[in-house]
This record gives sequence, structure tokens and C-alpha cells, in this order.
Amino acid sequence: MSLPGYPPLRGLAVDRAGALVEVTEDASGRLFVIRVLSPALTSDARFMHQLRRDVAILRPLRHPNLVPVWAYDDRAKALLYDAVAGATLSELLGTGTAMDAAAAFLVFDDCLAGLAELHRVHVPHRDIHPDAIVVDSSGVARLRDAGVPAPPLHAGWRAGTPSYMAPELWAGQSHTPSSDIYAAACVFVEALTGHRAFPSAELASLRAQHERGQATISDLAAPAHRLAAAGLAVDARERPSDASIYRADLAVVAAATMDQGWRDRGRVWLTEAVKRSMDAPPPVAAAVPPAISDEKGTVDKFIGDGIMAFWGAPIALPDHVLRACAGALRAARRMERVNEAWRAEGKPTFRIRIGLNSAEVLVGNIGSLERFSYTA
Repeated sequence: MSLPGYPPLRGLAVDRAGALVEVTEDASGRLFVIRVLSPALTSDARFMHQLRRDVAILRPLRHPNLVPVWAYDDRAKALLYDAVAGATLSELLGTGTAMDAAAAFLVFDDCLAGLAELHRVHVPHRDIHPDAIVVDSSGVARLRDAGVPAPPLHAGWRAGTPSYMAPELWAGQSHTPSSDIYAAACVFVEALTGHRAFPSAELASLRAQHERGQATISDLAAPAHRLAAAGLAVDARERPSDASIYRADLAVVAAATMDQGWRDRGRVWLTEAVKRSMDAPPPVAAAVPPAISDEKGTVDKFIGDGIMAFWGAPIALPDHVLRACAGALRAARRMERVNEAWRAEGKPTFRIRIGLNSAEVLVGNIGSLERFSYTA
């Protein structure tokens, strides 16, 4: 489903909450991003009622640590966001290495500032995780998708991303500012250490880790350990009472463990990291997906050294066959350029083969409790 007046340019991401698509505004040519909600969310009447209420509050809200929400189209079931030039925190952490400590503290500080503003207007974010944090080209972290959590994976659970869900959400209790603070603390640990606070990939084990307070934070220095542990308390009543107070605690710890210029140093580190992420020459795994998204295709999955993609979902395309063919040609040409560069450097080249098929398929959120994805 497309948003009238906002033709799509390329797909940015597909997740359990739906799809993110970069669009242009016909009237101005300005870039925006739309969040097309997944059927799992749009079929939940209670969620949709809450979302409409939240959007009415969020539309006039402007804060440096929040991605602005401009509109919600009920027919298209899509939210309209500002397009932020930058990289998600997930992309910056993609190497699996820890960030500079000042940068990690600064991202946490930015997140808490954004949460404080959301909580001031009584809107919980409901799903803080690295893909919901966009670091812009000036090194400022902004929260995206406020009020749009991934749908629950199991009856009785609350919506959210399991690795960042507070214990009370696993028990079906409502999202609160405290559960947002817990998720932000999870992200802080991941930024500071390079690994998730709760690393299990199996849902039953992951739930047990959250409910027993088994965060992997033993390698943190004592002041940072105390800061993270406060936000990760199993009992919500033992966490900082609000994001502003937690932010003040962060400032005290940062001042005690780093020099006075930690904020400036962290901002420089983030700015340079975002620039590297945006300017990085494409490896083979990054050369083909842009060719697909340039033709409005959706990258489904990586299968070994192969890539599966489809056209026509989540946004219907009447010319999907033509676009698939064009995407295949774009991919071939991009790999030719990559191979030319590698050949000039004396590196071995990479040969690709492409297969195309056109048929009616079932596309949506498919999987089990252990593994779940938007796929065909």
C-alpha cells in the first residue's frame, strides 16, 4: 500500500512491525520515510486505537532526540516520518565491537532525553532497540517508531523486541516509562560492550534471563555496572523513577569516569562513525541489495552467499516483473564495477548468477516462536 502524494524511492528495512520505505513528497520533492504497519498490528483494534491517540500527541512534538512524526494515513495504514541522513545504531554496532565509551554514554544520554520528552506527554516508546535509534550526520541519536512496537510473539506477552523487553512485559503487563528505561539500559550495555545484555537466541531461555536478572554486565567497570544494573532491575519499582533522573545519574557517572570533554569527544566519534558507515565502499554483500531497493524490491534474506528478494510487497507494484528484471541488470552491473576495483587491487573476483520467477505467493509475518520474519 502506498501513501498518496508520496511515491516510493526505495525500501529501507522490513521487520515484524512492518516496512520502512523512503519516499518523496510530490509537492516539494522533500524526502520522507513511511512506516507501513504490518497486518499483525493493523488487525489489533486496541493497538490501532492507541496508535491514533499517540499520533495526535506526537505530530506537534519536536525534539532533537526524536524523529518527527508528520502524519498517519488510516487507509494506507502508514506513518510519515522525517528522513534522517545517518545510520541506525544497529548499523554502527554491526561489526560486533564496542563503541568508544564516550560515544556509548552519549547515545544513552540522547535516548534518555528523547524518552523524557515522550514520557512528558504520556507516550511510552514501547520498543527501544538499536534499529529504532537513528544517529544523524552530526552524531545525535534520535528515537524512531515511538508507539510502534513489534507485535508479540506469543499470546499473553506484550509487544516488543524480546532481547530488550522488561520482565513485566513477558508477563503481559502494560508498557510504562519504566519498561522503556529498561530497554534503553539494554541498548547502553550493547553499545558499551559490543554484545547484548541478554544474549540468548532461544525465547524460553531469554525470558528466564530477563526474569532472573541475568544480564551479562560483569565486564563493566564498577560505576558503569551500577548505572546499567539500576536500569535493568527486575522489579520495576527499583529502577530510576523517570528518564530525567536516570539521565542525571548518567552525567554523574560519566563525570567520574571520563574527562570533562566526554560529550564533545563522543559526538565527534559518532559523527565520524556515521560518515564511515555512509561512505563505506560496498562489499559484495552490500553491492546487490541497493540494486534491488533502487527498483523498489524487498530483500528477504541472505542464504549462504545468495540473496532472496521479491517485488510487490509490502507495497503493490503493477510493474513488478519489469522492476525485477531491471533490478537483476543493476545487480550485474554493480558487481562488474566491484570486480573491476578488486581486479585492479589484485584481488580475486566474484561471479554471480541470477534467477527470476513470477507467480502469486503468500507474503507476510511467517515463522514460529523461535524464529519469525516477514517473508514470502
